[in-house]
Amino acid sequence: MRVTMYMGLSVDGFVARANDAVDFLGDPPAGDEQTPTSFQAFLGTVDVLVMGRRTFEVVRSFGPDAWPYGDTRVVVLSETWTALPDGTRPSVSLRAGSPTEVCTDLEAEGVRHVYVDGARTARTFLAAGRVTDLVLTYVPTLIGEGISAWGSLPRDVSLELVDHVRLGPNVQLHYRVVRAA
Repeated sequence: MRVTMYMGLSVDGFVARANDAVDFLGDPPAGDEQTPTSFQAFLGTVDVLVMGRRTFEVVRSFGPDAWPYGDTRVVVLSETWTALPDGTRPSVSLRAGSPTEVCTDLEAEGVRHVYVDGARTARTFLAAGRVTDLVLTYVPTLIGEGISAWGSLPRDVSLELVDHVRLGPNVQLHYRVVRAA
C-alpha cells in the first residue's frame, strides 16, 4: 500500500504557525488545479485521507464551503474523541489506533493509496515506517517558528528523489522512501 505525506511548508520546514494559521502558504499558483502536480490531481489518486484530530479541527474551521477534500473518504485519528462533531460530512469517520493498525485495516479493505495529513500524524506514520512517499511543496517564506513537519525518528529515513517541479514561486519535491534490503 502506498502512503504519502503531502504537505506545504515554509522553507524553514513549518507547516503552520504556532496558532495553526497557514496564511504564509498563500493560494496555489494560477492554473495549478489543472496540472498533474496540483493538489486536486494528487487527491484524485487517493483512496483515503488519514488526518489527526487537530488538523481536522483546523480545516473544519475554514467553513463548509472551504472543505478542500471534496468527497474523498477521510479518517480522523483521535485517542480522545468518541464521536465527530455535528455537521461533519458523511465521508468522514473517526477511529483510534497506531499507524500499523490503521494501515493494516485499510489494506484489508482494499485501500491502495493513503494520504496522511497533519504534521503530528504524518511524523507518527513516518516514524512507524509506514510512509512510502513524501510530496513536499516549499513556499519561499521563512516564518522562524511554528509547527514543524519534522521531529525525532527512531532511525534515519533514506529518500530517493523521484521528481521536482517549479509551481510558480514554489518548489515541489517528490521523494520515495528507500527501504532497507
